[in-house]
Amino acid sequence: MLNLVVPGPPAIGFTVTGSGFAPDAWVWITVEDLTDDSRPVNGPDAFQSAADGTFTRNDETTRLPCGHAFRAEAFVDNQVVATSEPVMPDCPTKPAPAGPADPAASAATRAVFADLLVAPARDTERLIIGQALRGWDDRAGGLAEPVTVLTDKGLPAPKLLEVDLTDLGAGGTEAHDLAIYSLLLDHAARGGLVGFSWHAGNPWTGRGVEDRTFVDLPQLFDPDHPPGPADDPRGGGAWKTQLDRIAGVLSRFNADDTVVFFRPLHESNGAWFWWGQQDPAEFAALWQGMFRYLTDTKGLHNLLWVYSANRNLDGTQEMNTTRYYPGDDYVDVVALDIYDDDLTDAASFKPGYTPLRYLGKPFAITEYGADNAWDGHPAHDGAVHLPNDKVLRVIKERYPLTVLATAWYSADGDNWQISDKPNPAALLLDPWAITR
Repeated sequence: MLNLVVPGPPAIGFTVTGSGFAPDAWVWITVEDLTDDSRPVNGPDAFQSAADGTFTRNDETTRLPCGHAFRAEAFVDNQVVATSEPVMPDCPTKPAPAGPADPAASAATRAVFADLLVAPARDTERLIIGQALRGWDDRAGGLAEPVTVLTDKGLPAPKLLEVDLTDLGAGGTEAHDLAIYSLLLDHAARGGLVGFSWHAGNPWTGRGVEDRTFVDLPQLFDPDHPPGPADDPRGGGAWKTQLDRIAGVLSRFNADDTVVFFRPLHESNGAWFWWGQQDPAEFAALWQGMFRYLTDTKGLHNLLWVYSANRNLDGTQEMNTTRYYPGDDYVDVVALDIYDDDLTDAASFKPGYTPLRYLGKPFAITEYGADNAWDGHPAHDGAVHLPNDKVLRVIKERYPLTVLATAWYSADGDNWQISDKPNPAALLLDPWAITR
């Protein structure tokens, strides 16, 4: 047996203990940083076990980075004979912010943000229930179906409704756009919250969100002064045009009492969108320029800015959930998107939740659903694999600081939305739930 113990901050060092080894055997110990491509941080340290086959090795000088996962391995005769469970040194949590990232945020936005900060300390009404909507659904009642199927059964509506900005003002019919505006504004008037994600198209090619054939992020840093002609249909000019379009959409919700959770450039630690897994400093500058343009230039002061990472699928540093964090002054809520039958953010030694929670910002799960045939998995019923009572149980057990959980919509056989999973009452009527 091998154990690795790390002290809490501000102490440094670690202790490795072992038992069950041959008496007086020569043992080599290494400690590896699993978050940084299994890089050894200590060892190999060679010594002999005691006569009873036990040993204790202390290191009082090596500083293990908080938020990284570490594992000890014992070698005898060049063979690994024991491996410890991964451990993660705690990080000092940053102090809670005094207010939203936008210093000019509206009073209503400040009130909602203040409530997010204190929600985890409450015994009840601490988890905003959210539901994404199919903004592209032109069927009669199709847009509202994820909500009406709940309210028709006497259940409350989710507190937050989210639509993607690509489904508004981008060439669709006026009637379609008005239906979305009407639904969301009515929801807000009844005490609900509005959310917008944004699958922005590639500004250089004019193609979709997953087109990564050409990306040069510095061209997008300053939308007020894009490089080249102001009407350039590529790069900075195209980015400014896109921002102007979504600002027009968001301005419809810029009333004093309407609060919008704005979730742009999501899953930046993944490699499937054009902004994903780019240079972290360049991504931060892109986000910061967008923040300044929409708040200062466009005067949108009712936004809560949501940094939404994907769960760390493979445990690599490239998918570290905080690697692309744009900075405390530009983010209000930190979040994960999690598609997994067990609602896990990754293997136990490669978590995404833990590094995010140390940032001191409110934490959210901004998209969730069962695996449902992704990555070559056989198709199965997501409603069965991730029922509503399981969602709530996992949030309470694994992500207790969560203040918002938004289910993705159902489409193409994916039973992701709240109404398509068993027992929606278990989620919507739980004492933790905040509904409309």
